[in-house]
Amino acid sequence: MKIKHLALVLAGVLLLTGCGSGQAAGTAEEDSSAKTNQTVDEANKGMGRYVEAETDLSDICRSAAGLRLTKDGTLYLCDAPGAVYESTDQGENWNPYELPSLEEVVDQSPIYFITMDMAEDGSLWAVGDHSVNEDEWNPQLMHFPKEGSAQIFDKLSLESGEQPCQVRVSDNGKVFLADYGANIYEVKEDQTVTKVLTADGRFSNLQIHNNLLAFYPDDGTGVKIYDLDQKEYVEDAVLDQFMQENYPGASSNGYSSFQVFYFWGNDDAFYVAGKSGLHRHVIGGGTMEEVINGGLSVLSNPNYWYSGMVALPDHEFLMLSSMGKLIRFTYDATIPSVPEKEITIYSLEEEDALLSAISTYQSKHPDVYVNYEVGMPQNSSVTKEDAIKNLNTEVLSGDGPDVLIMDGLPMDSFVEKGLLLDLTDFMQELSTKILLYENLVDGLKKDEKQYVIPLQVQFPVVAAKGAYANEMNDLKSMADAVEALSMAVPGDVLSTYSPKGIMRKFTPASAPSFKNADGTLNREAILTFWEQTKRIYDVQMASASEEKVEQYQMILPMYEQEYGSSYEDSSWFGYINALDYIGGSTHMMAGIADTPYTQAELYSLSKNKGCEDAVVRLMSGTAGKVYIPELMIGINASSANVDSSKEFLTDFLGDEILESMGGFPVSKTAMEQAFVPNPQDYVEGQPMYYAASSDPEGNMIEEQIWWPVNGDLEPFYRMVEEVTVPYVQDAVLEEAVYQAGTAYFEGASTLEEAWDELQSQISLYMAE
Repeated sequence: MKIKHLALVLAGVLLLTGCGSGQAAGTAEEDSSAKTNQTVDEANKGMGRYVEAETDLSDICRSAAGLRLTKDGTLYLCDAPGAVYESTDQGENWNPYELPSLEEVVDQSPIYFITMDMAEDGSLWAVGDHSVNEDEWNPQLMHFPKEGSAQIFDKLSLESGEQPCQVRVSDNGKVFLADYGANIYEVKEDQTVTKVLTADGRFSNLQIHNNLLAFYPDDGTGVKIYDLDQKEYVEDAVLDQFMQENYPGASSNGYSSFQVFYFWGNDDAFYVAGKSGLHRHVIGGGTMEEVINGGLSVLSNPNYWYSGMVALPDHEFLMLSSMGKLIRFTYDATIPSVPEKEITIYSLEEEDALLSAISTYQSKHPDVYVNYEVGMPQNSSVTKEDAIKNLNTEVLSGDGPDVLIMDGLPMDSFVEKGLLLDLTDFMQELSTKILLYENLVDGLKKDEKQYVIPLQVQFPVVAAKGAYANEMNDLKSMADAVEALSMAVPGDVLSTYSPKGIMRKFTPASAPSFKNADGTLNREAILTFWEQTKRIYDVQMASASEEKVEQYQMILPMYEQEYGSSYEDSSWFGYINALDYIGGSTHMMAGIADTPYTQAELYSLSKNKGCEDAVVRLMSGTAGKVYIPELMIGINASSANVDSSKEFLTDFLGDEILESMGGFPVSKTAMEQAFVPNPQDYVEGQPMYYAASSDPEGNMIEEQIWWPVNGDLEPFYRMVEEVTVPYVQDAVLEEAVYQAGTAYFEGASTLEEAWDELQSQISLYMAE
């Protein structure tokens, strides 16, 4: 099979700023003045930047496992199910690489490689599980030479019976193997091993260049460099600081898909690629040279995890994403280095979906630079209150961002102060071009005027046996059903063991009723919420084991110490754990449906053994039929770029960008596209995905996930059309409700005393 390079050059989406002279990467010595043939006037114009072109290789690359460039210029692309492709024209065309020893092993039984690496001699080294017993995990190192049979390294003497997980081959043919115990070895073909070092903890992304090893610890402390000759770590304060500032806690998905990727180039420089862009560094040097600005490229798109990246001749780069997309970066000295138009977009916290959308937008609009500002950057000391004050000051002074993501911001206050542009007429005109769910958009109107539009939505849902779920029509009947369920089925109803946790689970369906239309507290709604959620809490605590309660109480401070925020306030807390329900450790689920994949899980629940009577439905509370708007976007009323901002918003509501975000879009056509199954994974009448876990006794729990198609989605689409009440979090009010409610739950106050305490706590906030 021959794959032709079908690339769309996205001119202008990448920016070269490293040397300040519009040069391609590596053309100037680090820490010295760059030499250029440009005149001063040309340099001042800021000419020259990288452009990118994308090739879709997903038809041959189902699960990317690596990209390797050998000294003779051959490129090798490794696919985890056991295939290798080669290119002799720098990635323009790809052909299957004939490796009979690999084909023989793959033909015998299915195999999935954890890591794969090509050697200079054209042989493949890999770690994978080739055992016939599906219930066992037995990864082994394997070597597939160009001629002869495969060699299975099943006699390696690794530390304490550890199993291999990563393999890398140096340019001179030395093979290095890492195990799950954080040990690194040099391996000989006679299966003898020499331990090189033991890292402080598990790590991923093992790389090698000359005498240097690089790896990324799972604790997120930044890339480590080890000198094999000197047998010691290389101290590099500049690299350490850069990684901590730009990629704190960056993660990987296994050992072949990474949020941040690093590699050595053909100039012996060390390159780091991630959402901040591509940076060049000489190990031990004094600077990190920016080659590509991540904010202007696909590098910032969180959907593009890295499976490999190499430096080609003539200052080109090739990046392989885990989705099978191959991105070519080429320097063009004839175009301006910075787009002339600029739009600034602001969100309180960094949003992956927004980064993805911005990246997609800029690929379509290379003449526009989208400057993404985050009020509370990761690992910063800026508090939410400080961030909002700073934003208020900027906007009120007539400055500030052009486009605002209102999630977490005081939207009502912004509307009352006239800080948001009235988009009513704009939306009426837009509705003639884009088929939106009007109920999801109109729900956010204030006094019949549209100031913000949600880009995507979520839904609070519950699941239980049909006899009980079908009775959950409001919060009282839900509490009734929980009590009945607890009496009928022994064990936990939910896996939540604190007053705040129980209240938090059911807040989305009730919080919109906590305030009256005039902004005052709704006494009846809040007291009903406390009374009914306390009934659920009492049932849960009566059925819970002491061990589970203790484990839960241990998690709360551990999570806060690790992430600096409350677990019960996190998005993880709303996660729907179908495996717990299938395994019988809980008998009810209450959480958030936020993606098509989650909906596939919910649709599949009743298809799993023992769950045939499960029913999933919209959560009912005191507020009616509730949905959760997400990425609520508005325009600064004092923006100097109103027309450009409206064009920006129009594009953001288009199908391509909405689909790239990964959630439930507000566009009907984008929603339909979001549920189109991946043809590589979908087989009619069969599960599309599997998940597995084990219970405390060690019994395997398996979840089969079917993808809903056609009529399978009718109940979901009815729910989407029926919801009318938006839940927009009011963190201050809700926390006060939880605090006063906790005292009532624990018997420290009566219902009336809890109400008085709430009013006392919230009076100043409500007055503001």
